Amino acid sequence: VHENIDARIYPHGWRTSKFDDRAWNTPVTRPPFGSGVAAKEALPVALRSLPATKFSLLPPPAPLADSAPPTYRYVIDYGRNFQGHVNISFATGVPGQQVTVRLGEQLLTNGSVKFHAESTNLWEDQWTLSGQPGENFVPHEYSEFRWAEVIGAPEPPTHAMISGWQVHYPFNANLNEELRVSSDLASSSEL
Repeated sequence: VHENIDARIYPHGWRTSKFDDRAWNTPVTRPPFGSGVAAKEALPVALRSLPATKFSLLPPPAPLADSAPPTYRYVIDYGRNFQGHVNISFATGVPGQQVTVRLGEQLLTNGSVKFHAESTNLWEDQWTLSGQPGENFVPHEYSEFRWAEVIGAPEPPTHAMISGWQVHYPFNANLNEELRVSSDLASSSEL
């Protein structure tokens, strides 16, 4: 499992300036690294919102009990590969309900996401819902993927509840002179 997030104990809102972090441990100041380590100028990384292009419903998982609420299984297509992650909100959910999100660059023949990457990475997150209305999951780590498969969701997908976030690295040819390459190309081929 890539990430295992339990919304019942997750510190919702920790990314905002209004979050009360007084219960957190005080950071420890460490001495500087040894010689040979120097800061290097870099452009800031930008995060961009990325809408889902379409959804495909798959057969839902079997219910764990006769009294269990119905769940949904679907694949989200973002239209292209990107670096980032999903941003999914659930309007409903049962406390302790498990939702699995699998990411991949390919689909299997049955329409599900191939989440076992060729690099041997396993792109699967496990989310445990708190049952609070309007739960929003925006994982902190990012992956390279095009499709996301959601298993055990409390409701079917809509564009209002699903998007993605993309990491964007701006390019500045003047920033790093030693890596600058010429754009001139000479070839004996007329192609």
